[in-house]
Amino acid sequence: MTKKLSTNDIFAKIEKGEPVDVKEVEFVSPDTMRDKLYAKITEMPSSINHFADLCGIYPSHLHEFLKGTKNLGRDKLIIVCIVLKLNLRETREVLKCTLQSDFYPKNQRDFIIMSGIKAHRSVDDINELLMNNGLSILSWFTAHLIPVVTLLFTHHYSARCFGMNLP
Repeated sequence: MTKKLSTNDIFAKIEKGEPVDVKEVEFVSPDTMRDKLYAKITEMPSSINHFADLCGIYPSHLHEFLKGTKNLGRDKLIIVCIVLKLNLRETREVLKCTLQSDFYPKNQRDFIIMSGIKAHRSVDDINELLMNNGLSILSWFTAHLIPVVTLLFTHHYSARCFGMNLP
């Protein structure tokens, strides 16, 4: 049995112009990663629909992704990984295997997300750090923000109706 090369070894050989025997490469597919994610999701004590809610994803969208008929964007995949409590290495593997771009540590947004994952922070905590640095937040927040904005708008509007001056 031929020893499989690591990703770094494959890159090194290609960069040096050395031949790479395909028998030394363990190719991955998005289907394999989807199967791994499905297994991790089903290990959780809640239903897949509840898990989708925790991620701010429509349950039908998550089911379609897990069946391979729909893709999730990079932010949604990162959120799934955070909710599953995957470590940074596992999260990077998910991104690569689902053909999404890996983290780039010299990008401030990616750096904050990576640091948050390493520190086992929640999506809310990471989004707060992103917002505090004037960066775009992970898209989960917008799905959960709509009811909050509606509530704040209603409160603000009601307060003005009663003569209160709110900012």
